[in-house]
Amino acid sequence: REDDEDFVIAAISLDDELEVFIDSSVSNFPVTHALIRKATKESKSLQAVIKYHHEGWPESSTMIAEPEAKLFFCRRFALSVVEGCLLLGERVVVPEVYRKRILKQLHKAHPGIVRMKSLARCYVFWPRIDADIEDLVRACPKCAAAAKLPTKAPLQSWPTPKGTWERVHIDYAGPMNG
Repeated sequence: REDDEDFVIAAISLDDELEVFIDSSVSNFPVTHALIRKATKESKSLQAVIKYHHEGWPESSTMIAEPEAKLFFCRRFALSVVEGCLLLGERVVVPEVYRKRILKQLHKAHPGIVRMKSLARCYVFWPRIDADIEDLVRACPKCAAAAKLPTKAPLQSWPTPKGTWERVHIDYAGPMNG
């Protein structure tokens, strides 16, 4: 009896912690927790994922009819549902209607592909997010200008010495055997 009470208390405190975490995660987003929850409820593919999460996943991804839901199959053990929002680990799974808005927010400072992916991996997830980020950054003229490599300096050789021992080069490898 006492073990059951401890389990219930632990489950309630975990739910409270997850709720606070979700609120803090989406507080910096250009969309709110309520909007994410509503859009998740309206998303056919995310509802399929939530259904599989609650009722059990099929043995193989080929048994899943919804194409985008198939993409969650390999990550099914990291999924959770809190307050109607789908999470992958600690990241909010963003419904399709808000993905462009989230990408725009992540891209505000034109951080480039690597930094933008790193930012996204801290907060959000959706299938093919890496490809969406790469497409956005490659299409951005400001990012393209910042990513250009500096011009290479032309190779310059040493002037030819006019006499013997005019210039000496030494290869120094450091102390050997001690």
